[in-house]
This record gives sequence, C-alpha cells and structure tokens, in this order.
Amino acid sequence: MKLTCDARALLGALDECAKLTPVKTTLPVLHQALLVAGTDGTLSVTTTDLLVRVTWTIPASVDVPGSVLAPARRCAEWLDEIDDLGGPIALELAETRLHWTCGPYRARTLLADIDDFPPVAAPDLEPELVVDLRAWASIADTLLAAAHDQDVGVHADGDRVILSAIGRQQAVVGVVSNHGEPRSPPADWSLPARALAALHVTDQDLRDGGEPVRLAAATNGRQARLWRTGVEVIAQMAVPQPLFMLTELADGLASDDQSSETCLEVDRRELQRSLTAGALLKGSTQLIYQPRDQVLQLLAHVDGERVSGDTRTEVTVERGPRGYLGIDLELGDLRKLVGELRGRTVRVDLADMLGGPGLRVSPADALPDNARVLIATRATALAEGRAEQAA
Repeated sequence: MKLTCDARALLGALDECAKLTPVKTTLPVLHQALLVAGTDGTLSVTTTDLLVRVTWTIPASVDVPGSVLAPARRCAEWLDEIDDLGGPIALELAETRLHWTCGPYRARTLLADIDDFPPVAAPDLEPELVVDLRAWASIADTLLAAAHDQDVGVHADGDRVILSAIGRQQAVVGVVSNHGEPRSPPADWSLPARALAALHVTDQDLRDGGEPVRLAAATNGRQARLWRTGVEVIAQMAVPQPLFMLTELADGLASDDQSSETCLEVDRRELQRSLTAGALLKGSTQLIYQPRDQVLQLLAHVDGERVSGDTRTEVTVERGPRGYLGIDLELGDLRKLVGELRGRTVRVDLADMLGGPGLRVSPADALPDNARVLIATRATALAEGRAEQAA
C-alpha cells in the first residue's frame, strides 16, 4: 500500500470516524480504523462499534493499492498536532508498520491484523429516500441534541419523512421532503442517533452545494444505509418508536398557526440566554406573557435544603397576540435545543402536545426546502392566575 492524499482531508476523515470508536471496550479491534487504498483513486477510512459502521472516502493518488488496520484516535491525534497542517501526506506500508510523511514530519504506526476487523456485507436495499442537504442540516443538530445518543425514529409516508427524538423531558420532531420514490405503504425505522451524527454536514459542504442525503432500509428489515457524497453509514435498526407519537407531533407541526391566540415570536438568542439563567437553579420555571408590555417573563424558583432562590428574566416579544400564555415546566435541555435551532426568530406557542398541555418552540424563519422542526415540552401545570390583557 502506497499513496498520497491531502493531509487536511485525511485528518477530517479520521476525526469523524474516530468519534464512533468506543473509549472503553473489551474488543481492541474497535479502536482501529480500516484504511483502504483503492484502484479508483480513493482512500476510504472505516470504523465500527458493531451497531454502526461509518466510512469516509477522500481522493488520493494511489501508487500501490492495499488495506491496513491502524489505531483511529492515535492517528488523528498525531495529525492534529502538526503545526500548519496542509499540503500532501504520504502513506506507505513497510512490513507491519505504516509510515506517514507530511513535510518535515514523520511517524510510524504499528498495525493490527486486518482479518480481525468485523466484516459487513452490503445489504439489499428498498427504494431510497432522498432529502435535500440543506434541509437535512437545518434539523439534524436539534434532533441529535434531543436524542442523547439514543434512537431517532424515521417515518416515511408518501413524499415526506418525519424524524423524531424523544428526550428525557422534551421531544423534537422534524419534517423534510422526500425527493425520491414516494413511500406507500408507510415505513417506520429506528436508528441509533450516532448513525445520523456520522453524516455530519459542515458549512463547507453547504457552500459547495453537496449531493442530497439518502436513506434506505435493507430488505431484511434489520439494517439501514445512509449516505451522501464521501460518507456512508450502515446501522442496525432498533424497535420503531410509537407511531402515534410521531404522527401527533408531525401533525402539530404541520398545523402550526401563526395567528394562534397564544403564539409569540421572540429573538432566539434572547430566549436561550433567558432559559440558561433560569436553568442555573435546576428548578421549575414559570413562563408568563404580558400582552400590555409585550414581554415574555421567565421566573425560575427552587426551594430546598441546600439551595433556595429565584431568578427572573424577560424577553421582548417581537410579535404577540392579545391572549395569555402561562405555563409551569421543567427546563431540562430546552435551552440547548433552542440554541440548535436555525434562524434569528423562534415561535413560542402553548398547545396540547404529547397527550397534555405543553410548550412548543419552532423557527419562525423559513427553512430550506420547506423543512420544519419543532421542540415539544410537556407542562407540569398551567400557571395560576391570568395576565392582564392588552386593551
């Protein structure tokens, strides 16, 4: 094996693949990355944790095709330590070691037995779902923040794809258009969140106008394949999430009414700062909208043996109705999820969500390709009293 490729591109591929390698494992081979120099002028980097397998592919000038098994994190860390990393890097196999040369920097890596790497056969696939890259990027970060490395539900129905993540106290649902073959009857999957995270879309990818994200389930019903330009993920599927929850959240998102009596529009960063201040006390928070002053007031209070106190913050409402919004809720990860939303302005609304009263937050600004995303938080109770309505 002998090749030359761009050093930054190789570091990026190793970094993304190393994220999948477990920190602790009884199988040392899971710390390794499979590097394959192909005759088609590419270098692929593959890692797996047995449930998810990710492969990043970069262009390379291949003199001698071949494959090796090298430690993923160690190789990424060595490249990351090089000052002014840029230009080409040469990789050459010599007996049981891989020699790296990048300008004046040189290193040798002891390799593992390539036969130990878990094989995965390419699954036979059902018709694929096709999602616009910008639309995918506009909802993926919020979904992953809510999933906490659990599962993400995928519901394909006709020309739309519903993705959902049910967190500890919040649920997030995103709806994107399917530009592939319409699904009939509907299909339901559940994938590890790290499988979607492996498709990480950078700002540079968006500037380059990359190809769309594609998703397809295997005909055996046990695997799914996700891919876009330069990245391929094969994941084991879990038990699908309850369908009623997906459809309820998606229908609530589709029927989002800007003229609702309780719908407010506020600056996303102001709301995030206010939620962060309230979350410091780790207590329940009361949200009260005062139409006369056009202010959304957040009052967080905790009274316990160790901590006692409250904090009060206010967010200016850019557009609000004459009605009243008052709700008690646990903040949980709401502040983090709001920070992952795209756009300057968000819509805050009181509605029946997940079988009871709750708060929903969604971008007020249009997302690419008509994508939509919604954060739903169950209320602990409706706030007592009523704010004075504007004249």
